[in-house]
Amino acid sequence: MPQDTLRQGEELLGIYRNHPGSWNEAILVTDRGLHLLRPGGSTILDYAEMQAPRRVGEKTEIQSLDIPLRRGQCVRLPVLGRRGRLLDSLEFLRFLDRVREDLAYETQDEAG
Repeated sequence: MPQDTLRQGEELLGIYRNHPGSWNEAILVTDRGLHLLRPGGSTILDYAEMQAPRRVGEKTEIQSLDIPLRRGQCVRLPVLGRRGRLLDSLEFLRFLDRVREDLAYETQDEAG
């Protein structure tokens, strides 16, 4: 079960499946970050570690996002779905941008 990959105290908010009926390349959305499930393990992307995500490819055909991390790595996050002309990858991009904005706002509030 994918919930086994969650860290202690981490809350699962939702699951995005790139391949219906399969956990391969599924994305777990939690209160602390994203878990990209792959054969052999998962990659954890904490929201606080993420820098500005970038689209990969032409705007009308984006199927993944590059997410640079503060520790110097960059993780390619596949987001393959679409509904007609609406790309799920652009919805993920908007979501991650809002999360980063909220974290920046919280950091400013704490600083004074």
